[in-house]
Amino acid sequence: MNKLLAATFLVAAAAVAAAQTVWRFEATDGDGKQGGDAVGKSANKTPKTGDTTVLNLPGGEKMVLIYCAPGEFMMGSDRGESCEKPVHKVRLTYGFWMGKYEVTQKQWKSVMGTNPSARKGDYLPVDSVTRGDCDQFLRKIEAHSHGVRAWLPTEAQWEYACRAGTKGEYAGEIDLMGWYAGNSDNRPHPVGGLLPNAWGFCDMHGNVWELCNDLFGEDYYSKSPVNDPPGATMPSNKALREAHRKGELDRMVLPRAYVLRGGCWYLDAKDCRSSRRHAIGFGAVPEQLIGFRICCVLPGELVFSGKRMP
Repeated sequence: MNKLLAATFLVAAAAVAAAQTVWRFEATDGDGKQGGDAVGKSANKTPKTGDTTVLNLPGGEKMVLIYCAPGEFMMGSDRGESCEKPVHKVRLTYGFWMGKYEVTQKQWKSVMGTNPSARKGDYLPVDSVTRGDCDQFLRKIEAHSHGVRAWLPTEAQWEYACRAGTKGEYAGEIDLMGWYAGNSDNRPHPVGGLLPNAWGFCDMHGNVWELCNDLFGEDYYSKSPVNDPPGATMPSNKALREAHRKGELDRMVLPRAYVLRGGCWYLDAKDCRSSRRHAIGFGAVPEQLIGFRICCVLPGELVFSGKRMP
């Protein structure tokens, strides 16, 4: 990185840090009493976008989280792949916390006791994980951190956090914000080594693909609801039986993959755009290009007024 870019990076990073408020939590046990392992009830009533806190993980490691307040944005791109169209309004009706960084190998090993990654390094993003592996990681966090509810981000939550209020193809200058084929030296890099976006998230462009909660639907955007889109869904058993009875089962388009977002160190910049969608099939062999970050709500927060979690 040349001196001008380095100076730009430092100034921008300082501006993001200055705008953030650290949210502090009292440690509580499962009954709300002092002394548990988890982060607990908040001393603040309402966090705002960009506020941060720290989640204590099983095994002793910590994870920095950033808050995303409810809001609206335009999802997709008219200049992207067909599956990124049409551009459509999305409204997220509840706030959530998301990992500032992709889950690192050190964090994964702290929780799971193993490291499946192809290229080892404590602060490299964990890779070569499956959807089932990620689910186990999340359940272990929940079991350890009383009252925390954790999940993989929905595709809409991921793009909302990635864009951080921007409307272009990237959330800023790609060479300053993301590791891709043009600057990665053909390898992943430790998390947080480049500029964060306006809300403080790092590595949303490039480094490793990030698994999302959603099933992938090629034409999902044409029928996506405005409020809290859950992603493509599998037909009910009743619908499948009816299609079989009518001889139409072979014509049903069924989701066969999970959504991936963000691009990776191996790909061109165009594949690391904010709206870029990709997928990994059910049961696919784990790839060294795939990692993830988490979403959660913390103890003492409203649990979405009874809405079903992802």
